[in-house]
Amino acid sequence: MPTYWRSSLLGVLLPLLIVLSACGAGSGTGGNTTSPGTSTNGPVRISTDHTTYQPDEAIHVTVSNQLSKSIFAYDTRASCSILGLEVQVNGSWTGSSAARCPLGRMAIRVEIPAGKTYSATIRAGGLSSGSFPPGTYRLSLSYSTSPKPPGLSGLTTIYSAPLTVAAS
Repeated sequence: MPTYWRSSLLGVLLPLLIVLSACGAGSGTGGNTTSPGTSTNGPVRISTDHTTYQPDEAIHVTVSNQLSKSIFAYDTRASCSILGLEVQVNGSWTGSSAARCPLGRMAIRVEIPAGKTYSATIRAGGLSSGSFPPGTYRLSLSYSTSPKPPGLSGLTTIYSAPLTVAAS
């Protein structure tokens, strides 16, 4: 192919590729890419990808274990993850069923080894599509440092920073 055709073809394709790649930038379910993520402090941290979500957006969460030993939790909480979902109602936190786990099976113990992370996606409707009602939410994690099933007194519970689901 002559040099003229190569440079002409490159001159047409390069701008076209730039325009096409910009069309998808920032899109997704809900498209909220301007909201920063959240992260808690402490030896076990809950981090989210945003502080504000659209009702149809999924919440992407990471739990980081900075302890020197494993932590254990059960996976029958929000969207069948180890994280509970709470909503603020009249200034008080209460459990939310917006992302319930519909599997109807025995809980599976999840281990997060020392220095490792666990990732989950919390979706309204649990495993199917749905939308979160507007409001202020937070995630909870109740964990144990023993692989044996703990009594309620053997659990440590931590919470994420508050998250907002905006009215659409």
